[in-house]
Amino acid sequence: MTRAAREVRALTVLDGTQAAGWLPLNASEVDFLAVAAYKWLCAPRGTAFLTMPSQLAAADDSHPRRAEFFDRLKPLAAGWFAAGGAASYGRPMHLADGARAFDISPAWHSWVGTAPALELLLDVDVDQIHTHDLALANRFRTGLGLAELNSAIVSIDLGIVGRSWPGAPDRLDAARVRYSQAGGNMRFGFHLFNDESDVDTALNAVTDYAPA
Repeated sequence: MTRAAREVRALTVLDGTQAAGWLPLNASEVDFLAVAAYKWLCAPRGTAFLTMPSQLAAADDSHPRRAEFFDRLKPLAAGWFAAGGAASYGRPMHLADGARAFDISPAWHSWVGTAPALELLLDVDVDQIHTHDLALANRFRTGLGLAELNSAIVSIDLGIVGRSWPGAPDRLDAARVRYSQAGGNMRFGFHLFNDESDVDTALNAVTDYAPA
């Protein structure tokens, strides 16, 4: 996909919110990678990240798509934090060069929580988190009679997985299992703060299985 985009000089933008934190990603494979940090990066709501190739962020026009990039992406919420130099204290008022032109005043308290969350993820290592999360998700899938997949996210329709389990949402709520439900599907996500006992608790609640 990215190769085809480059052949026609199209910019590639990837929303990695549902992947960054459990799935190893190479941001250099796309032009822009946007990530909201409150999901798999375990951060408070209010922080997000955007990456771009260094040649696009350069202060000169050496990259042929730089002019096109700035023509298409406008700073719509520019304020003092997006200003260059000492613009906050007098004229001339102008935007900073590079990506800071698109910044807004940070959500300070959210970043206080984001910093240690990212440090923990880097300390554990995303590759190890990926292995851990997949093992838990696939334990849950096989317990429901489903095939293993390469995703830490499990979405099930209780009516088509081979049998029906009436009352599963009530049992999950009683077991204090956190999940989401939309469009007739139930969505579970397994991360580094979960272990096999959490998987088994969810399985027992869904299937109404009472261990001896």
